[in-house]
Amino acid sequence: MLSKKTTKYKDDPGTKPISYELNMLKNAPEKSTLLDPNHTHFILVDNAKLNEFGGEVDFRSQLESRIASGILTTTNGGKRLEPIPIIQVVAGGGPITLSNVLSAVENATPCIFIDETGRLADLMCDLIEFVEKTTTKDQQQQQLKLSSSSSLTSMNSSRQIFDSNKKMEIMNYLATKFKGKDHKKMYEQIERIFSPKYKHLLSTFVIDVKDPNISIDLVILRALLKSTQENYRAQLELALTWDRVDIARNFIFTPEKAAAANFGGVSLDELMYLAILKNRLDFVKLFIKNGFNLKKFLTLRRLIKLYNSV
Repeated sequence: MLSKKTTKYKDDPGTKPISYELNMLKNAPEKSTLLDPNHTHFILVDNAKLNEFGGEVDFRSQLESRIASGILTTTNGGKRLEPIPIIQVVAGGGPITLSNVLSAVENATPCIFIDETGRLADLMCDLIEFVEKTTTKDQQQQQLKLSSSSSLTSMNSSRQIFDSNKKMEIMNYLATKFKGKDHKKMYEQIERIFSPKYKHLLSTFVIDVKDPNISIDLVILRALLKSTQENYRAQLELALTWDRVDIARNFIFTPEKAAAANFGGVSLDELMYLAILKNRLDFVKLFIKNGFNLKKFLTLRRLIKLYNSV
């Protein structure tokens, strides 16, 4: 990993950070790529090939999966593995990006596609809208129930995601936008991405400067909530961390979820403890409104611990 601020010339560590100008690349190979100056760090992956994209796909997938597996933290209930939410945002993109998206959903990483940014992102936004319109509510509920089931293995292999007309439309788009690429392989990857097992991981976002209420951070949070499905504890932790009580109220503490075995038996004790420590008064009120027993929670031992922690 390289830091933009600390990267030095290899032979002389004491010199200034590496820099270059655009005119230095006039005679560079065709597939040379500039490092984006807006990034603070770069992870460089050497796959022993020159001027070829895609060598980082497997490494990236493994790294993201490892990061998402979480870190060991000490909480009120002792030590536990704290998962780290991770998401992939796609603007534009091509065959390599498509491979990254497939690897992401196979690792249960949600993906957001930015509409009207061209190429792959526009295609995926169109397909997400198409699938949502052609899938009934009953089918959507069945897919959500089965998304974690092993029975999807045979279901995915036998079910055709797109009809012949839509397939032809997709193939024509791929042929137009990605000339000289393996369109058959790309289509097969798209079908795998849109299998019932991964559909809940796909979201879209349209940049609309006229509507400030729809922001990318809200879309990211909603996508993460969709990816956790019936893991209500993970959903509440996300909403609490992002301080979005509106999300908790409108998307988590719904009558349907409240009736689902008391939120799957999730204990709110630790989340209430975090809400108090973080001074999230709205969450404290929301928990109490939804049946949290504050008298039972505030034992002498917990009161002392809260007093010493604040």
